[in-house]
Amino acid sequence: MIDRIEESYDTIDFSFPREKARECKTIMDVENLLIAPVFGFEDAWDYYEKCSSLDKIDRVSVPQLVVQAKDDPFFR
Repeated sequence: MIDRIEESYDTIDFSFPREKARECKTIMDVENLLIAPVFGFEDAWDYYEKCSSLDKIDRVSVPQLVVQAKDDPFFR
């Protein structure tokens, strides 16, 4: 995932120094460095709180189809 961030660094307006990506050791680190600020969240916890579906999942009453990208870096 860090490799992909570095590959994209020159084509996307990131608001952090390139070398900061290599300091990330966890998904939380990446989300605090990249995801939260790019999408306007205060931090990863703010992102989780506002985007979580945990409080809605129990109301799903029909079968669901889950689609994900074949190249999703979380599921390789």
